[in-house]
Amino acid sequence: ITSETATRPLTGAPRALIVVPTRELCLQVTGDLATAAKYLKATNEDGTERPLSVLAIYGGRAYEPQIDALHKGVDVVVGTPGRLLDLVGRNAVKLG
Repeated sequence: ITSETATRPLTGAPRALIVVPTRELCLQVTGDLATAAKYLKATNEDGTERPLSVLAIYGGRAYEPQIDALHKGVDVVVGTPGRLLDLVGRNAVKLG
């Protein structure tokens, strides 16, 4: 995710996807990755660096903030299967 060979624009397709079975685990894994990510930088196509972004995707909260974050682009998505499939069905997340 942070190597020079991983450099590519944030296009709405996450660079990494972690699927977890529950909302609680989603929040825990996201928190742990965000803590680790504060020491990592991702490189943009133009060579500039930016903080690594981690996003939690799970049911029980509004769609709009999750969709907006996905459209801006994220490096790592941690999500539950139901909400991920729902967002794929809405063309809000690209998994390819």
